[in-house]
Amino acid sequence: MSYDSRYCRETIDEYATNIDSVIGNLFKAMAKSLKLAENSFSKQFGERPIMQGRFVLYPTCTRPDQVFGVKPHSDGSGVTVLLQDKEVQGLQVLKEDQWLKVPIIPHALFVNLGDQMQILSNGAFKSPIHRVVTNREREKMSVVMFKKPEPEKEIEPVDQLVDEKRPRLYKKVKNYSTLHYECFQKGLFLDKVREVIIKFFELPIEEKQRHGKAAVAKEGYGLDSLVTEKQVIDWSDRLSVLIYPEDQRDLKLWPEKPQDFRETIEEYAMNIDSVVSILFKAMAKSLKLEESSFSKQFGDRSVMQGRFILYPTCTRPDQVFGVKPHSDGSGVTVLLQDKEVQGLQVLKDDQWLTVPVIPHALFVNLGDQMQIMSNGVFKSPFHRVVTNREREKITVAMFKRPDPEKEIEPVDQLVDEKRPRLYKKVKNYAALNYECFQKGLVPLDTVKI
Repeated sequence: MSYDSRYCRETIDEYATNIDSVIGNLFKAMAKSLKLAENSFSKQFGERPIMQGRFVLYPTCTRPDQVFGVKPHSDGSGVTVLLQDKEVQGLQVLKEDQWLKVPIIPHALFVNLGDQMQILSNGAFKSPIHRVVTNREREKMSVVMFKKPEPEKEIEPVDQLVDEKRPRLYKKVKNYSTLHYECFQKGLFLDKVREVIIKFFELPIEEKQRHGKAAVAKEGYGLDSLVTEKQVIDWSDRLSVLIYPEDQRDLKLWPEKPQDFRETIEEYAMNIDSVVSILFKAMAKSLKLEESSFSKQFGDRSVMQGRFILYPTCTRPDQVFGVKPHSDGSGVTVLLQDKEVQGLQVLKDDQWLTVPVIPHALFVNLGDQMQIMSNGVFKSPFHRVVTNREREKITVAMFKRPDPEKEIEPVDQLVDEKRPRLYKKVKNYAALNYECFQKGLVPLDTVKI
């Protein structure tokens, strides 16, 4: 059949007109379901809302176990309307940590709510994480229509959906789609970080051992040094490097392969340092302290150490830990988890709770030194990593610690009659934590008053 561009345009124009009508009715129904005026959502889209069409072909793929058609994400639209392939499935939605297949209904449309509808509804409606998986034998197509507010129009939660029971969850925001796209691309960068770590661990053992750690060192490739004969060895393969202060880096321990390892980790560390700085300010303000109350105790030469870990498969996950139970000796630890395989568990009320995997998110864990500085207001939780019989996993951990030559102590404003001082002044706590960890002791107990 010959291709007629005018026919194609007319078809899409007619389809888009019909979809716009469907969305208009959907906005009214959603508003009425929450006992709102019918135009409560539609009026925030403005007089010049955007509809973008995306027409997608997913070719066959020889490695569907490793390659996505579209990686996990939420939509930046208000509403997305999807016309799926008539025969080939691929769309999956994340619910309660499980990926559920969206069934094919040939003459039906699939409607997905985007982030902007979650904002407008103050969280009453949810924007789900979803993905598209590839197929070894059959290609598939999709027609996607994204309905978005006018970029110059601010959106915010509908007033009637904000009250004492459901406080306001989101700020006013303009041109959210651009923000969403930038965050999505940063998710790509997190994938790149994971990729260079995976490539390093795939190298021959001889290449990795070129960056091996000395017998009593804490940096380099290899397992922890033995502190005691009874020490329990973790089931993992590790590379540790000092990142900040920059003048203290031992570059012979930094891998030369893959070639973009150093460049990628330097950029990642710089971004993590920025995140941690913002976190310190927010934590201080939450306790009505000066913004610098925590950060100034870290000093001008605070330490950031990167630890890159591969947890191999293990035939006895009931008896072997990837990392044995412990609390971190850092101020803050920022963790980039494996995209798919869980393993991190946190102890709460004498129960081990599994931390879910959120592919493009960071997990922040407070360390012992933050518990000391906050005089016990913030807690450093016990956690562990369990092994997996069937799948290996990788983790990137960034530990932010005070300058080892600087004493830390509880912030003065957090010590009073109701909350007496709990901890002594201490210098180079990280070294103390490491020794206690290997001996199976609780390091915080050694600095209590």
